[in-house]
Amino acid sequence: MTEAKKILETLEELKLNYSFSKNTLTLNEACAYTGISKSYMYKLTASCKIPYHNPFGKKLYFNKVELDRWLTSYTDNYERKSLENDKWASTILSDFNKNVK
Repeated sequence: MTEAKKILETLEELKLNYSFSKNTLTLNEACAYTGISKSYMYKLTASCKIPYHNPFGKKLYFNKVELDRWLTSYTDNYERKSLENDKWASTILSDFNKNVK
């Protein structure tokens, strides 16, 4: 890798790190911040499954605090669904055990 290429990569990393210190992120910054692909991010915004802002009708913006809240609520929902599935499974097993005796 050439020295110029290394410098460009370092500058890109610095630029990305700087963007994460902002409160409002662009689409590309939000994708990098969350690890979500651009196409999937568009799907999430189109279905209103992720908080976003579109003040001028063209560009999408994301509030970092809202993204963090959305990301953690997703894991909370996942854990809640897992617990519900566990409760459902234990109910089924309990009913099964009652019928077997």
